Amino acid sequence: PNRLGPPLYAVGALLLIWEIAAIWPLAGPDALRFAVQAAISLLFVAPLGYAFWYLGAFGGADAKALIAIAILFPTFPEYAVAGLTLPLVETQLGVFSLTVLTNAVLLALAYPLGLAAINLLRGERSATMFLARPVATDSLPDRHGRLFEDGDGTTRNGLDLDALRMYLRWRGATLADLRADPDRHRDPDSTDAETLRGGLAVVARTDRVLVSPGMPFVVPMAAGLIVSLTFGDALFAALGAVGLV
Repeated sequence: PNRLGPPLYAVGALLLIWEIAAIWPLAGPDALRFAVQAAISLLFVAPLGYAFWYLGAFGGADAKALIAIAILFPTFPEYAVAGLTLPLVETQLGVFSLTVLTNAVLLALAYPLGLAAINLLRGERSATMFLARPVATDSLPDRHGRLFEDGDGTTRNGLDLDALRMYLRWRGATLADLRADPDRHRDPDSTDAETLRGGLAVVARTDRVLVSPGMPFVVPMAAGLIVSLTFGDALFAALGAVGLV
């Protein structure tokens, strides 16, 4: 929610001012390193969240979450748990918000593999197993994502399920109504958009449809934050394991 942003930003700003005041003047190498790390987090990572939203790669909640992390976690925290000093793996750059972002990207890239594994366990083997899975058409009102097919076959530009719900609300109908009497609830004059028309045709005639599940980036970002606070930077560890850093 929008109301969560300002308090988080304010807390982060106050803590940052407090920490800078504690090491003022920024004379020694450690103080200067902290200043550089904080500057990268605030002037690069935080604007990156806004840029991703502006370009359509992020949703609004994703951008606000990354900005909050950039302000709250400009540098690596350090704390002891059961005799271990966490996080276990720090980067040479030391910008913690950047580590959260890279961990989130890695987790998001693993999502198609998880989707393929679910499809395999259910006996589904197809060219689309990494991108979509078949579901009961009647379950669409409770799902998020988009159809992975239209009247002509599979497509990556299928009908968004939120748009399907909005159309049914506008028509004053349910999905069951549409499937029971598609001619009545698919008014040609109200379905000029090709994507909507193709999506309605699919859900009206089939009992199972391919759906590409929707997952906002804030989900892997939350998981990436947990990984960052415990293990540390997964990409830096992987690069170190093969001798690249």
